[in-house]
Amino acid sequence: MMRKRITDAKRSEEHMATDVMDVRILTAIHTEGSYRQAATRLKMDQATVSRRMATLEDSVGVQLFIKDRKGVRLTEDGQTLLGLADRAVKSMDAFDRSLERISVVRAGNVKINCPPALCAYILAPAFTRIISDTHPLAANEQKIDWKEMPYFSFVSQGVPVADIEISWSKRGHAPATGNHSITERIGATPMLPYGSEAYFRSRARPKRFSDLHEHDIIDHELYATDEYLEAWNVELARSAVGPRMKLACLTSVIPVVSGGGGIGLIPTLFSPIVTNLVPAVLSDCPYLARDLWISATPEALRSPVVKRVYDAVIEILRVPPWVERR
Repeated sequence: MMRKRITDAKRSEEHMATDVMDVRILTAIHTEGSYRQAATRLKMDQATVSRRMATLEDSVGVQLFIKDRKGVRLTEDGQTLLGLADRAVKSMDAFDRSLERISVVRAGNVKINCPPALCAYILAPAFTRIISDTHPLAANEQKIDWKEMPYFSFVSQGVPVADIEISWSKRGHAPATGNHSITERIGATPMLPYGSEAYFRSRARPKRFSDLHEHDIIDHELYATDEYLEAWNVELARSAVGPRMKLACLTSVIPVVSGGGGIGLIPTLFSPIVTNLVPAVLSDCPYLARDLWISATPEALRSPVVKRVYDAVIEILRVPPWVERR
């Protein structure tokens, strides 16, 4: 039995207020043949889909769907509305695409604060599409819809006008992000001591992690204050002469190590990208890692352009085993 019909005045008032999402739900149920599959397609809860359709039927005073053993199908009245509903959905999709194109143009460059090494070796190549399809880090990059992706500016860390900030920190410690109040942990980036074939031709590769102090160490100045890298710092302290070189950023450490200058502690996510990086220790290596974070202001994330870039950065970087959710 159809639900009790409401008055003509009330029905007219409710009908005028029909939400475009209800129209999308109607077309999705028709296409998928069930409330459950329609909910999955629209990324909604099935109970919400059922409730909204029941409310729509009550508001117009007619039954739009019939349930039977084969699933859900439109009534004659529902069929009458279907053509209009399809055109309405297509018109709204076209409107959304036009609005997004305008937003991309008006937004200009999306500004990203990023560690220089991540920018130089991973994000800049990924966003300019020069990572090959066969590259292991391209697995997630391939999932991104690159249509109408905006332009980017990778700006120096600490620049206050950045829309998005990416940073490393000690394990379990969220970085200080200034006015960037929404912070998300991408994951832990495991680290290994790396050398190069050129270096190991002149020096025997260490058999154990505890042999590292006998080698030329290329150190990062931030590692000394990270208690989660204690094993690395202990080996440096055991060295009679200390590190051969202490550098301020990975962008300097990586080329020195890959060029044969010594052994450096480098996140493993760089190993498939940088040629000549060779793991220095084959056994007895403790777990060493730093956390990788991304942050943005709520105001910035309200822009669909910034949000798209924000999601793309996470999609590119969150690739196991180079970034772990531990």
